[in-house]
Amino acid sequence: MIYHCIRFTLKPGVSDEEKAAGLAQMGEHVNAIPAIKARVVGPDFGGGFDYGAVTVLEDIEGYEQYMNHPAHLADVPDVAELVAGLGEYTGSAAPGSCRFII
Repeated sequence: MIYHCIRFTLKPGVSDEEKAAGLAQMGEHVNAIPAIKARVVGPDFGGGFDYGAVTVLEDIEGYEQYMNHPAHLADVPDVAELVAGLGEYTGSAAPGSCRFII
């Protein structure tokens, strides 16, 4: 299993409607991208970020399918317009197989 996790902070001035639409758009990936086994999007707790998302994928092929899927690629520019800061972690249960980007 691969766990792709992002944490993000919204830009000042993002409206409640923009926030709700962006989070809903991210949440719909589970329905649009077959490689996703599970997806959670919501408030982030215990850190310097507002929200987070965890995507569970079966294997590296699923990760590649997810990252290159048209639904994911279409959402990146829209969501990026709302984000001020981003942290990312991708890893698996295998020892030594993770990376951090902050």
